[in-house]
Amino acid sequence: MRFNIKPKTITALRGIGLCLSLFGWMSLSLQAQSPEKEEPINPQEEQADSTERRINLGYYSQPLQAVTGAVVTVSGEELAKSPVANLSQTFTGRLAGLITTETNGELSRGTVASYVRGISTINGQTPLYILDGVICSIESIDYITPEEIESVTVLKDASLTALYGIQGANGAIVITTKRGKIQNLKVTVTYDQSFQQMTRKPYTVGAYEYATLRNQAWKNDGSVGTQPFSQTEMDGYASGSNRDLYPDNNYYDMMFKSYAWMERAGIGATAGNEKIKMYSNVNFMHQGGQFITDQSTFKAGQVTYDSKAGDNYRFNYRTNLDFKLNNVLDGFIRLNGNVTKESTGRQANDAVYAGLFYLPPTMYGPYTPMYPDPSNPSKIIGGEVLTTSYVDNPAYGMLNRSGFGRYTGTEVMAQTGLDLKMDFLTEGLRLGGRFAYQTNSSGNQIASQDYERWVRSNNPSVLEFNQIGAGTWTNTPLQYGKSSLFSYRLSTGAQLDYNRDFGKHSVSGMGYVYYENSVSDRIDGDYVFPYNRISSGVTATWGYDNKYFLKGDVGYSGSDQFARSKRFTFTPAVSAAWVLSREGFLSDTNWLTELKLRASVGQTSNDQLGGARFRYTDKLINEGNRYIENLSYMITEYYKGNPNLEPEKTLNMNYGIDLVIAGSISLTVDYFINRTDNMLINTIGAVPSFTGLTASIYPPVNEGKMENNGIDATVGYFKNLNNDFSFFVNANFLYAKNTVTYCDETPMGTGYAYQHRKEGYSDGQQFGYLVDYGNGSGYFTSQAELDKVSYAFGTPRLGDFKYQNLNGDKTPDGKDIIDEKDMAPTRYSVIPRINYGVSFGARYKQIELSCLVQGTGYSSRQYHDVVGIDESPYGGVYSDIHTQAWTPERAAAGEEITFPALSQQKSVSRQPNDFFTMNASYVRIKNLELAYSLPASVLRWIKAEQIRLVFSAQNLVTWDFLKTDCIDPEIASLDRFQNYRVLNLGVKFTF
Repeated sequence: MRFNIKPKTITALRGIGLCLSLFGWMSLSLQAQSPEKEEPINPQEEQADSTERRINLGYYSQPLQAVTGAVVTVSGEELAKSPVANLSQTFTGRLAGLITTETNGELSRGTVASYVRGISTINGQTPLYILDGVICSIESIDYITPEEIESVTVLKDASLTALYGIQGANGAIVITTKRGKIQNLKVTVTYDQSFQQMTRKPYTVGAYEYATLRNQAWKNDGSVGTQPFSQTEMDGYASGSNRDLYPDNNYYDMMFKSYAWMERAGIGATAGNEKIKMYSNVNFMHQGGQFITDQSTFKAGQVTYDSKAGDNYRFNYRTNLDFKLNNVLDGFIRLNGNVTKESTGRQANDAVYAGLFYLPPTMYGPYTPMYPDPSNPSKIIGGEVLTTSYVDNPAYGMLNRSGFGRYTGTEVMAQTGLDLKMDFLTEGLRLGGRFAYQTNSSGNQIASQDYERWVRSNNPSVLEFNQIGAGTWTNTPLQYGKSSLFSYRLSTGAQLDYNRDFGKHSVSGMGYVYYENSVSDRIDGDYVFPYNRISSGVTATWGYDNKYFLKGDVGYSGSDQFARSKRFTFTPAVSAAWVLSREGFLSDTNWLTELKLRASVGQTSNDQLGGARFRYTDKLINEGNRYIENLSYMITEYYKGNPNLEPEKTLNMNYGIDLVIAGSISLTVDYFINRTDNMLINTIGAVPSFTGLTASIYPPVNEGKMENNGIDATVGYFKNLNNDFSFFVNANFLYAKNTVTYCDETPMGTGYAYQHRKEGYSDGQQFGYLVDYGNGSGYFTSQAELDKVSYAFGTPRLGDFKYQNLNGDKTPDGKDIIDEKDMAPTRYSVIPRINYGVSFGARYKQIELSCLVQGTGYSSRQYHDVVGIDESPYGGVYSDIHTQAWTPERAAAGEEITFPALSQQKSVSRQPNDFFTMNASYVRIKNLELAYSLPASVLRWIKAEQIRLVFSAQNLVTWDFLKTDCIDPEIASLDRFQNYRVLNLGVKFTF
């Protein structure tokens, strides 16, 4: 039997072999002092340890029993069940209180918006990310693989985030990577092969259906001018007898594969002794592209190329070393990073993908016919890119005639530190310091060219083509160039820890100071200047008899974003916990394992204010004069500064209960109240109009107010029936509703049905017209109905939506006036109020099965002007929602109607309204894993600790409430990458 192995797979295997050799070499000194035999873990001791499990809270850790705030954690092992490329994609549905929305599904570059318990400000809403005690960006953690992670913890209330000062208002996500252990060398090798397919495939109309819908839209618009497609053309598209004259092209299938492949391979090693402990891991990923290119069949000057758009490679590495220098001094070194190489067309992949929808199936293409040159038969001519008058850059041209890009990104994060035991002063005192440096550099090699654009002649009976824009668009040779960007984050800090027991009393505390200097990769305007932050804080916890805990926190931090007098901010918090189950009147209750009450109140702060930097100063620009001919320069006031600008402050209250029954049933419930009273807003209402100031010039002020209240809960049940069989069920739930209570919004004025668009509503509340279903359909069905209304934004037609006249105003002749004064709230905002996840599974001997179901509720989005819903752009873009649009014939026959009358331009129906404010809630089988571990008898024979075979799936099935089956509920438009379904086969070896 013969096997064909891809070259890239051979390269990956060689890399794994090299890493194994390196790990083996590094472990020689460790093994010399390591114990020769691992003692088996006593299950009872392991259970006892779990009751004292420590939770990493960012800069410090606490025993779980002493935690007084709202916190949730998940293991890296659980996250590894999701076969996806980016770490943030694995969080969805697994952490109570964390909202995640995947806004772009592009393979290996998907973006996820995350919110801890919703939002409490209209400005920066991103959580704080802390990786191994160092603040970093989401971009820095997204390439980390779950195999490297020990745990991910979400900090949700002020008792845990006030310590982080101006960066703690939006919650924090704490990521802890694995550490070495005292043991002989243990090596783990993983390999995964994934099949990827979009959760939603677009409905692509054929040529005859497209022509029918275009003619239908033309007729609805009044049959003005020439009909788009004659009866002869309609017959030609229907018969299919001559596809040269009457083509039927599916450009989506022509240039986009129905699936893609992803390969991942990793190797990790753990070893250690009393002096030094090591954990090291490397991972390789190859993401296959999904575009179909054929540039290799054409010559670009003297070069033949294939853009390989969407194809990329990623290499991750990590080494964590912990060492003991002597009896009082410990240290650590951590080094991790990644290298990414991506291939794209000259244009970005998302632009190419969008272009797949803009060309009609009736267009001949994608290029003109190729044939021998009559004057030189050995030369082939033709093959010029075809397009339409609506599209300047057709997808085929972007993929095959524009050139290509090669992106290389490198990221390095290094940190080191020392920890001094100061028992010589007092028992339990430790002094530590650390230094961390993060850098990200990227380089682009660009090869660009231009190409001629051609269109088919207007005569449908002949196959003739004409060049457009002659002299503007010409075939040019490849021109090479490159660019690069660089950013860094430098941080250093020191902290003092104290932990001591005095009989039944326990005292712990930590004080720290942290300095951060960073430079972004932006090179425009004020963004070239470094960012500087100084943070400090103190936390102290007192406990008595493991029953009563009182904790105080205070942060003191500042940023150069603010004037010196407003630069530093205090953020205090206090919290308490009472473990009732340890009280005498409950301690003898056999069924009650734990009952704990928690409460906290505190202030958090936010310096993510958006907009330009240094808004506390005026911005003046020296520019060329536009008004006086002989004056060379002029000073322009770009905007006014606000010297009183300060960080936003949020009052955070949390009340929680933790309950464990019979050691098997667990329940955690938290109720939270967040109030921001100095939210930064752009205000102009108080400025007299005679000043001439506009909202963009007038400085923002800290006068806005917003509330965010809700509840989150986690419930779980685990049962071990015997040594062979066990099962579990876990569920988490979040309800979070925000309300903008004040933002200096000027009331809309007399006659408006609703006076405000922001105040009194959730941030992002949708507004639109309400369809009037009084006639049973919601559409205009007769001229008599049309004669009774006057629309301020166009002339309605038969089949357009009838809107409700909410304010009752009329024209002098008695017609209902429909204008913006009749707009009303429609459904909800994009950020869902309800998020939930339910996971369940079982183990029988060596077989394990788990499933995660995740969903959202009270979420909506306006789709009235997006591609795939609005049919009018680019000469007509039609999807499944348009196939049963209103027509007189369909209305007369009483057939189902799913869309208003089609139009060749934006009709009155395509206004924001409650029909197009669709329910974006959904339920999804987010993850499924079936695993089989080889039995111990086989493992002993091959001298392995574990061999685990895995089948896993991500985004397996989705149920939603959209009116179209072509758009994923998390994605805003048809012409964006939809979320992907992933099927994966994997194997894990541990030796």
